Amino acid sequence: MTNSEEKDWRKLCELAAKETDPEKLYALVEQLNRALKVRAQKMLGRTPGDGNRGPRASPDRQEEGQA
Repeated sequence: MTNSEEKDWRKLCELAAKETDPEKLYALVEQLNRALKVRAQKMLGRTPGDGNRGPRASPDRQEEGQA
């Protein structure tokens, strides 16, 4: 994650904390949710298009104890 991306979601948090207009606050929260979702996916090594697939979703990967 770049410093720019880190600042972006933090800036959205600051703006949302100070916003008094409900419609603008809602829009900021939606942007923040998207930014945090992208951040979380990057931290887990996924791209936004991967959906909910995690490391265990791979069909060639087996659980321990299974042969």
